[in-house]
Amino acid sequence: MTRVDPADIFSGIVGSVREPKRMETGSTTVATEMQQRMRVRLFNTSVVPIVITTGTDTVVGMTGKVFDTAGLSGNSKITIPSGGFTTGTWIFHAHVSWIAPSAAVHSLWIRKNGAAVLTNVSRMFGNAVVDLTQDSWGFVNDPLPGDYFEAVVRHETGANNTIFTGNSDAETYFEAYHGW
Repeated sequence: MTRVDPADIFSGIVGSVREPKRMETGSTTVATEMQQRMRVRLFNTSVVPIVITTGTDTVVGMTGKVFDTAGLSGNSKITIPSGGFTTGTWIFHAHVSWIAPSAAVHSLWIRKNGAAVLTNVSRMFGNAVVDLTQDSWGFVNDPLPGDYFEAVVRHETGANNTIFTGNSDAETYFEAYHGW
């Protein structure tokens, strides 16, 4: 069976193309190249764990990126761009690795525009001798250009706890994908 390159399918299309479902006058769509979806994955580049003060909402510092296809990242935030196709559903995911957390409630959430809580995951940890992780997922339909999202943590242990960074995106990270 001969393999068909998707680029060949669109190679002869130039300018405006009539939409096949509608035959009314003026019903056209503009032929464009296929584009990849916008996506970003942030992590902390430090090998020193992040200290989280008890009873304090703390934005998880993200200083590096694994990929950023559309300039979405900046200062630990993921920002919806002002140009391009941004409508549809966006998928956000935050992952945090606590280093042997003390017994108490630990929370991870994704915050929108510095105030609104998009998702919240609270979990009671016992006195752990191993590292424990939390994940928070959120879906946003049609965010506005300029909306920004942050990963935020909090714990109520009475003493400082730490988040593992490890200079890798395998431990603590924050990511977004423009789904559809």
